[in-house]
Amino acid sequence: FPNAAILYSHTLHRFDDFDLQFFEALRSQGLEYRAVAGEQAQRLEDLGQDADPLGDDSAGFLEELFPEKRVVVFQLRHADLGREFLRWSSCLACPASSLSQESQQAAEDAPGHLDQDPGVVQVGKLQLVLPLEDGA
Repeated sequence: FPNAAILYSHTLHRFDDFDLQFFEALRSQGLEYRAVAGEQAQRLEDLGQDADPLGDDSAGFLEELFPEKRVVVFQLRHADLGREFLRWSSCLACPASSLSQESQQAAEDAPGHLDQDPGVVQVGKLQLVLPLEDGA
């Protein structure tokens, strides 16, 4: 599936050593990764060292006993395909718990919500658009 896109949501800093082993294993299998969305991050730069767990000699990892956890969505791709990565999304910049009930209801009522479009799966502020078979 050369045109497949893989998005992987990961909670960084739950177990820093496992985080690093996971990203090293991706590279050893010929895969590349890039952060495409992150908790409380309007821009990629807002992730700081969490944007690339293996960058800068894994700075920010294995340094604290109880580091702050952060959800980051990574796009994975095979290094040989040379496809472009997705653009950055600020969809996780504002935690869903901080949204008012009115805002949450408006998001549920918005066009493209799961109840209105069977090709869209929505979890909080994240939406996945799934390909539908003909006749669906």
